[in-house]
Amino acid sequence: MAEASAGVLTSASLDDVAGKKAMVMRSVRVPLKLWEAAKDRAEREENDISSVVRELLEEYVNRPEDFS
Repeated sequence: MAEASAGVLTSASLDDVAGKKAMVMRSVRVPLKLWEAAKDRAEREENDISSVVRELLEEYVNRPEDFS
């Protein structure tokens, strides 16, 4: 996985050499009501759930770790 110069991962820093994002499909278990609510909100915001998940994963991996 590529890293940005400051050590922060972003969608832009994950481009492969051809300029395309290297993507993988993964399965996760999510409570049905949570998935439906998230998908509904994404659609209201003219977004798709995959983009929402990617954005939240980026925020998660870039957040400072809490070792307490």
